[in-house]
Amino acid sequence: MKKLNLGYNRIILSEGCDRNMSKALESVWTVMEGSNWLGACHATTSIIYILLAELGYEPEIYIGELTLPGSFHKFDHSWIEVNGKVIDLAIALPLNQVGRQEPVVMGREVISSKVPNMKYKSQNFPPNFDYQAQKVKDVSIYKYLEEAPEQIYEYFNKILQDVIPNLSKDDIKEKYSDTYRQVK
Repeated sequence: MKKLNLGYNRIILSEGCDRNMSKALESVWTVMEGSNWLGACHATTSIIYILLAELGYEPEIYIGELTLPGSFHKFDHSWIEVNGKVIDLAIALPLNQVGRQEPVVMGREVISSKVPNMKYKSQNFPPNFDYQAQKVKDVSIYKYLEEAPEQIYEYFNKILQDVIPNLSKDDIKEKYSDTYRQVK
């Protein structure tokens, strides 16, 4: 898949993905793809949430138990929404390749520009989260990143240097210690 090239996708641009959002998402994608970062939905949504909030958007961060289109295969997943439109890069690099979908930006698949078949909402409520997803749900996004393996923080710092180089760890702690995923 290599580069997202969001700046050239007129449909996604028309949905509200401007140059700043495009740069932030492309930076995250470059690190994800370059490091073959599989199954990183919780980490990447935490990072994307912080980037978009710092750039002046009003992102929402969600966690749910999703079902693959046309199957009974359920999995715990995190994603972002801006103005009710899904942003989900991690869906393209899942642990289980059976669930691989196109990256989604502003409610559109990046390559086809179609509305995704994936329903970003748990079919059962409350969802039956596994241990890891329950733990992710119960900690702030700052705490999640702070407790994550060092490699994730290295990825985050690399992305920050590209998008918002002035943002310090203290700034992140102050601003995002009370930000939790919403269950959907």
